[in-house]
Amino acid sequence: APTITALDVITGPQSGGTVVTITGTGFASGAGVTFGGTPAGAVTVSGGGTTLTCVTPSHALGLVDVTVTN
Repeated sequence: APTITALDVITGPQSGGTVVTITGTGFASGAGVTFGGTPAGAVTVSGGGTTLTCVTPSHALGLVDVTVTN
C-alpha cells in the first residue's frame, strides 16, 4: 500500500490549483490522490514510486485528509 511521508505544501486556497509534491513509498503509475475525498488533477508518479505531483482540487475551508491509492 502507498505511504505518504511528506507534502511540500501544507496550505492552499479553497479554489485549489496548487501544485503539490508528495513523497513516500509504493506509488504506482496510475495512482490517484484525494484531498478530503475530492480527486486531485494531473497526478504524475516519478522517482521509482517515491515521488508524486498533483494539482489540488477546490474544497471546503479547513483541514483535509490526503490519500494516495494505486
